[in-house]
Amino acid sequence: MDRVMQRLAEISTHPQGDPSEWLSSAESAVEFLEENAQSEKMVVFASMDCTLIHAVLAPLAHLDPPDQSELMQDFVKLDDRWAIEHVSGGGQPDRVYLSPSMDMQGKTLRDGEKLLFRRSFAASERSPIELSQKLVHALDLHFVEERSAYCRLDDNGDLEDVINIVERTGGDWTGNITVVTILTRDVAEYMRLAEMGMVVFFDFTRTKRGSFSGWHGQTRFNHSVPDLFYNGGVMAGQASYVNGRQIVRPAVTLDEIVSAHVKRRD
Repeated sequence: MDRVMQRLAEISTHPQGDPSEWLSSAESAVEFLEENAQSEKMVVFASMDCTLIHAVLAPLAHLDPPDQSELMQDFVKLDDRWAIEHVSGGGQPDRVYLSPSMDMQGKTLRDGEKLLFRRSFAASERSPIELSQKLVHALDLHFVEERSAYCRLDDNGDLEDVINIVERTGGDWTGNITVVTILTRDVAEYMRLAEMGMVVFFDFTRTKRGSFSGWHGQTRFNHSVPDLFYNGGVMAGQASYVNGRQIVRPAVTLDEIVSAHVKRRD
């Protein structure tokens, strides 16, 4: 987890000395996403100065190939949730129905799953990160407060952190940090069994503190391959941004999952 936080700090924190090169190179942060998809622990959410990463699941059938135009227009918010909706008017009888958390998204995401939620309540100042109960139950996880992690017992009877949550509050909003990671092997198995792939929304925006007057005259660029696509802009020495989507497919087959479970049973 320390290594993950170090890498996120590198792409999110203004460097000491002349920051001109760093300010102009938000696109370099995309390298972190490629590392992330192959690491032991995968970041599925990160909110910190200059960085936003938010992963959701979508049916694999809807990602073959991904509709890049639709996905670039869609955005899933952390507070999108299940709800009971009441519709009235339009010359139709009143209707009450259960609305899934991604019901308002395009066809790619509409039948997908959110992994994380954040809800607020007027009677409380706290709005903690909530995990998908379907995911937590399927992986047989339990929240251990002193570890700030969803854990289970491993084969030796020791506590194993599967999902880690880091929340820190700074002096102002730029110092607020929320990071959630999950063991890659576990989320890969879950995705394969659910026939889902991961859609990672990301935004890396770097601006010069105290003297940034807005975007004007930036050099724009686009990048598009099937599972990684984004657009961006650069104002040399002043600011840069990258906004896009990454598709992560489960790196395990059903046969491999069955074989591993048989080995564990024996």
